[in-house]
Parts: sequence; structure tokens; C-alpha cells
Amino acid sequence: MSERLGHYAQAEHSFREALRLARTMKSEKRLCESLAQLGGLSAKRGQLLSGLFDIVRALRIAHRIQHVEIVCALLVSLAIGAMSLKRLNLADRWSAEALAIARRLGYSRLITLALTTRGNLESMKSRFADAEALYQEALQRAQRNQNAYDLCFTHNCIGVHYFLKHDWRQAIEQLSLSIEISTRMRMLELNGYAKFYLAQSLYESGQQAQAVATARDSLQSFQEMGYGLAHDVQRWLSGVNAVSHKGIADEIGDDSVTDKR
Repeated sequence: MSERLGHYAQAEHSFREALRLARTMKSEKRLCESLAQLGGLSAKRGQLLSGLFDIVRALRIAHRIQHVEIVCALLVSLAIGAMSLKRLNLADRWSAEALAIARRLGYSRLITLALTTRGNLESMKSRFADAEALYQEALQRAQRNQNAYDLCFTHNCIGVHYFLKHDWRQAIEQLSLSIEISTRMRMLELNGYAKFYLAQSLYESGQQAQAVATARDSLQSFQEMGYGLAHDVQRWLSGVNAVSHKGIADEIGDDSVTDKR
């Protein structure tokens, strides 16, 4: 983990140096790219507000220099961040704008990403039919383009969608597809994320031992990458352990196991 954290420190130093050079050269395009990279790095480390602040700054520059592709990509990043913070009104605005721009540009990969992001929002709002229509179009595009990242990301998001619907069988199926691709292509972030939701789906479907093992794999991945999501996995595992401990105590009728007085 310390090696990975060192890698992030080096990345941050590199991005800040690029930011300094961009200001010296008065290159707004490079300034925009550096701010976007810093924002993305902060978000991955769990510093969401700081990350979104830098991405908003990058978006203002992208609008000013009329770089529409970057505007679209940044809007997707902002929508994802807003959903993580449960700011669904902002996610609604940013995801709708990103999808409209992507469709206008006609770039299939941007459309796929924007469709999936919009689908995530609809799923969070429990508008499941609308989400599934968006996911279906995204998946068809990803399959047609045969882009491994797009396929992995889309299966991942569909799996989380079915998790929110409490459809454990479909969730397990979609998340397993995402893990298969991310393992083969060494996409560590998507792999860890899919394993976390797979663990929860397995647990809810009664496969507790496999769920805990999968969650531990996810935790190891996030710890190695230095991602803030490691704390969420740790909390979930602690909760599962506490429930298991109490269940054993109830079964043997031992009040001393659970009595904290």
C-alpha cells in the first residue's frame, strides 16, 4: 500500500508541475488538462470535494476555449462525483448536459460513457425502467465497439443497478462479467469496485463465506491503490463480522458474547 501511495504522491507532484508549466506557458488547454487530472486523482483518494472543485475549474476553461469533447468528459466526471455526494440535482443537470453534447458530437465512446452515467442516476432515483433502457443502449454500443474498458464499466454499472433493485442473481451475473474483463485487462479500480458490490450481492443471496472472501479481495485492491473506498469496504466487513458474532451468541444462548455493559 505504501508503494501505491508513493505512486500517487509522485502523480500529484507531476500534475502540479504540469499545472505550473501550463501557467508559465499561458496554455489554457494544458491548464485545463492538469486541473482535470488533479481533480480525478483527489476523487480517487476519497477527497471528493477537492476533486470536484478542480474539475469545475477545468470545466470553466474548457468552455472558454470551446473544447467540446473535454467539456463532455468533465461533465461526466462531475456527475459521477455529485452522485457519490448524493447531490442528485447537480448530477441530473451535468449528466443530461453530457449526454446531449455526446449525442451532438456523435462520438460513440463518449455516448456510451454518458449513457451509462445517466443510467446510474436514474437507477439511484429508483427509475429502473428508464435506467435499463439507457444501459441497454450503452451495452450495445460497447459491444459493437469492442472496447474493453467500456464493456467492463457498463457491466459494472448494470450490476450495481440490479443490486439496488435487490435482484441478486442479475447483480452477481453482471458484476462477474465486469470482474472477468477487469481481471484480464488489469483494470484494478473497476475490479475492486465490482468485487465490493459482488460481495454484498453474494451476502444478500445467502452466500456469506464467499461474500466475505470477495470483500477482502476488494479491500486489498483498494488499499494497494490508496483509494478512499477501502474505508467503505472495511466498514461493511466490520458490520458483517458483528452480525455473525451476534448470530453465534444467539444460537448458543450466551449473553456474555453480546452484553457490552
